[in-house]
Amino acid sequence: MKVVKVKLLICLLTAGLFFGAQLAVAVTKPASSSTNERGQAPPLQVIAAVPDASVLVDASASPILETPIKLSPGAFQLAEQLGIGARIQKLDEFRRAPVGASHALELVETKQAVMHGVLIALLQVRATSAQIANDIFEAGQIRNLLEGRRDRVIKLNTLANLASGGVAEMAGGALQLIPNQKLDNAGNIIEMIGGGLQSGLSLWALRQQEGARLATPARPNMLAPILDQNTNQDSKYPIVVWKFLNTIPPEGGGTRRQLLVKQWLEYGRLADRDPRMLSALSGNGGKRHPVSIDVLEDRQAMLSDVNAVVSRIDKQLLEILLYSDLQSI
Repeated sequence: MKVVKVKLLICLLTAGLFFGAQLAVAVTKPASSSTNERGQAPPLQVIAAVPDASVLVDASASPILETPIKLSPGAFQLAEQLGIGARIQKLDEFRRAPVGASHALELVETKQAVMHGVLIALLQVRATSAQIANDIFEAGQIRNLLEGRRDRVIKLNTLANLASGGVAEMAGGALQLIPNQKLDNAGNIIEMIGGGLQSGLSLWALRQQEGARLATPARPNMLAPILDQNTNQDSKYPIVVWKFLNTIPPEGGGTRRQLLVKQWLEYGRLADRDPRMLSALSGNGGKRHPVSIDVLEDRQAMLSDVNAVVSRIDKQLLEILLYSDLQSI
């Protein structure tokens, strides 16, 4: 009887342990997903906090040029010069009121007139920039020629300076080694002559740093009209570009042409309007006023300044064209 009770007690304990283990597994099952099949915990993954893109990039500062709601003062001023200011104002009316079928043809005609004016101005700007680029290229060719001549002269001067100084020093030193008073004096004289030659060659080299001058045929460039010098057919500006240069911009301060001249005076490129300098810069010098490397360098820089101002028309033409976009009306 006691044996039976002991066996029954063992069975009850075994059953209790079994059900207790099952209950423990059921309770801890959600947390078991953090281990793999081998019972090992997976490696810890650290996710870096990514900052919000709106914090780094200003959504309002888009790099894309959008269709303007209203023309800038400079663009409207250019539209008036092109003779399409009234067309722009007509587009403003179309923007404020819906375009009906009766006005569709008028809208298309207005758009075509604006595009025609923009196209003509664009071609005039391209022609002006092309002529300025040609003038810069020609000045660069002459400048390269003069710089090549200068470099060859300086090279020969350096070799002559080296030869005269070295030969004089060696000859004078050799004569002084001979125990003779007369030869000693001769050696000193030779060294003095060598020193004089070196000094003369050094002064000549300093003068050659500026380079030689070259008399070129008189051919006015695109600086001639800006500087009130003689012009020819190739150096004349198209009407749209010339009006733009002689118009006071919205920010004021004088016409764009006057601002260019003022800038050149401040930089020392015009030398207080010296007539000879103006003639050389504009290509009207000819044989009377040969050009130097410095003059050609100033001419290239000034032509680049003019081209930069003329190229501003392109941006304003683009603004006008975007403003008159048919799909935005």
